Amino acid sequence: MQVAKVIYFIVFNAIFMSEFIGKEFLHLPQCHSTNDFVIDLCKNTYINNGFLCITDHQTAGKGQRGNAWLTQPNKNLTFSFVLEIENYSLENIFKTNILISMGIIKYLNEKITTKESDFKIKWPNDFYFKNKKIGGMLIEIIKNIQDKQTLIIGIGLNINQTDFSYLNAISLKNIFKNEYVLQIELQKITLSIESFLKLNHLSNEELIQNLYTQNLYLFQIVARYKIENEVIESMIVDVNNEGKLGLKMKNKIQYFEKKEVIFL
Repeated sequence: MQVAKVIYFIVFNAIFMSEFIGKEFLHLPQCHSTNDFVIDLCKNTYINNGFLCITDHQTAGKGQRGNAWLTQPNKNLTFSFVLEIENYSLENIFKTNILISMGIIKYLNEKITTKESDFKIKWPNDFYFKNKKIGGMLIEIIKNIQDKQTLIIGIGLNINQTDFSYLNAISLKNIFKNEYVLQIELQKITLSIESFLKLNHLSNEELIQNLYTQNLYLFQIVARYKIENEVIESMIVDVNNEGKLGLKMKNKIQYFEKKEVIFL
């Protein structure tokens, strides 16, 4: 019981340093999916901007394309937070996606002492170290109890887990051989995300998208993709302001939704 109290106190102090993410939070020892939990909460009661739910053990986490996000208990960061934005156009939602992604990349890059970073954003919402997945993000749009559209941001990052059932996964401990205090890492990542969300007012969309493409996995590198059951070789040359992936095909750029392209 005493250990549980100490952990709760550390979580409280870690989140207290943020400006709005985690000012209100809920810590669950176990949860099926923090995104689903927060969605249900928003639909049934008023939840403030920045409310954060974190769990030690997520039993039915969700990834992209409906894939499961499975992690070992007490080893990783799995949390969701509420984000209110004024304009719910596709362009503004993707801009928010970019800013949160860059906040995560900044957090990861701070672990590296060299100038070159091997941490990249794999379009649309995964995070890679070289060719292995270290985390992912899921953004869901809902209407809350006040009938206002709200973003639920779910984030999972592999921190201290070293054994994975799927071969292309990796963790910070795998990479740097360090054991991390999850509560401290939560503090660092929320502060990093907030630092980029402050840029949301910038009107220079090109600057923000350039930040994204500079950190994009396989950007301007020839790779194999599966499109409509056909395997092709192409390269990523753009991501437009609606978040569609631009592949160079037959000397022209064609844009695709996330469900239309599979990385091989």
